[in-house]
Amino acid sequence: MKYVTESKHIRSSKWASLLIIIALVFIVSPINVSSKDYRGGIPGEWITHYKGARTIGLGGAFVAVADEPIGALWNPAGLARLFQNEAYLETVRLFEGTSINCLSVAVPGSKYPTIGLSVLSLHSGEFEQTNDVGAVTGHFREGDIAFILSTSKRVGSHLMVGAGTRIVRQSIDDFNDTGIGFDCGLLCDITPMFSIGLSVLNMAGPTLELREAKETFPVEIRGGIAARMLSNRLLVTMEIDQYSPSETSFHIGAAFKIHPRFTIRVGGNQFVPTGGISVNLPKNMVIDYGLNDNELGVAHRISLSYQFGGFFAGAEPDREVFSPLGRNPLAKFNLQTRTREIPKRWFLEIVDNSGQGRRSFKGKGSPPADIVWDGKDGSGNPLPDGVYYYKFYVDDGDGQKIEGHGGVIEIDTGIRTISAPVTFGKTAGE
Repeated sequence: MKYVTESKHIRSSKWASLLIIIALVFIVSPINVSSKDYRGGIPGEWITHYKGARTIGLGGAFVAVADEPIGALWNPAGLARLFQNEAYLETVRLFEGTSINCLSVAVPGSKYPTIGLSVLSLHSGEFEQTNDVGAVTGHFREGDIAFILSTSKRVGSHLMVGAGTRIVRQSIDDFNDTGIGFDCGLLCDITPMFSIGLSVLNMAGPTLELREAKETFPVEIRGGIAARMLSNRLLVTMEIDQYSPSETSFHIGAAFKIHPRFTIRVGGNQFVPTGGISVNLPKNMVIDYGLNDNELGVAHRISLSYQFGGFFAGAEPDREVFSPLGRNPLAKFNLQTRTREIPKRWFLEIVDNSGQGRRSFKGKGSPPADIVWDGKDGSGNPLPDGVYYYKFYVDDGDGQKIEGHGGVIEIDTGIRTISAPVTFGKTAGE
């Protein structure tokens, strides 16, 4: 969510960030980690190792990103990255009839912090109930539900802080109990392309007592880095989680936007391959799908998110394809914004398939209602036929950058006129 420039300083930051990530991968590779996903025997296991559709596609490396409502499970500070109101639904299908369902909502604040609420529920398959001699006496199920209320606030233009409360209720057969725990987190944008994240989860609980013994969820410490490159089309992220002195896990992932509406993801969840895809639908809706292999089979995750209201920056071309030599030689971008503060700057960039900037428009204060492009680069030279990507950014006045979804526009000098419009929804970008 930063302005994209082609200065030597920014290009150096991109490569420096990538080299740091690669170096850290080699450093932590010898760490002894488990290759299992949902392991048994640890209190709160289903939340501790929960990974949703988008997160599993990144191999679980999300603490330095956390830019969706459910991201508060990794780092509550990430809520401050949200600009629009967002509702999030997700279902995770595991094994033996077990599933986890999630509803999450977040409302960005202006003077007040951003608020998020996530509700997760686990429903198990049916288990056999036996007596002391091993004879089956019946069946039972496990049901758990967790409420996570989180809040986050920016402190300056680079640092975000967050905190959360977890209320967890567990039921097994006729036994049940409720416990409370607390989370905190930090996110820092070191450079426009490089971020670090740190969170401490399950502080002081929750503690549950179903029968005679009390069980306390282990404290989790998560730290990670993320780098955004190629005009934010490529995200590379890494994370190390510490659940106890003897349990450490490593996660790494990457996401590449192959088209303004399609993103693919690959990762390693404790060195087990993962993957996923995102599809941006009209009306600011996004479908995410993720999967990972496991000893028990392949686990699938599907989520649907919807963004509305809040703060946004959007650019919408009047045509998807145009010819600078045709009857209508100009393409017009309609610009729309809603910001927390009076905008300081705005920036519209057009790049080619390689991510190289070919034309940019910028100014101070509020952006104009529209921008006209003649198909030429910044030096006034005609650009060749092909597909170009555009992105629109606004500095909302308090150091935060709001980025639109962006889209594609094509130059085709073989046509004379195109009148069919194309529409891309406006929202806060990744």
